[in-house]
Amino acid sequence: MRRARQHFRKTRLRVSLQFTAAPAIAAMFSGKKFFLIQRLPSRTSFIDTIEQHGGRIVRIEAQADYIIADHLKNEAPPGSISFKFIEEARRTGVLPEVDVHRIGGQSSTARPVGSTSTANKSTRTPFTAADDLLLWRWITSNPGYEKGNEIYKDLEKKVSEMLGAGKSPAN
Repeated sequence: MRRARQHFRKTRLRVSLQFTAAPAIAAMFSGKKFFLIQRLPSRTSFIDTIEQHGGRIVRIEAQADYIIADHLKNEAPPGSISFKFIEEARRTGVLPEVDVHRIGGQSSTARPVGSTSTANKSTRTPFTAADDLLLWRWITSNPGYEKGNEIYKDLEKKVSEMLGAGKSPAN
């Protein structure tokens, strides 16, 4: 028996394992920053995919190039895209077209009445005395509006244009 063991030790095949580095994964998300909504299905899987392909996860929406949300829920923030964007990128290996997967409206557009998308903020900014005066002057100088919200939408558009041109809306 002892001789058999010695013979086995001498003749047995020696297996050597050589580990090589895994091939580099295409960095299709390289340099891109992502913010993923908390209530996203398979969120950890998406985080792993993004990081494996060179992307970075950020904790603040404003820092992100892409805001990823669930297209099946009505709580997508403005400017967000569906998680299908990441699924398609993972499947094809190429960064897909963003506009095809957009689910949140553009952040600069006014929301229509009765919209189910989430507002930009959840608290109301109180009016100042200057705001009240501007609103009063606008309403009294523009009679004839038949739709209640139209006069306010027009005022908002005018004020935005004035601020964009560097003028003060209080004048």
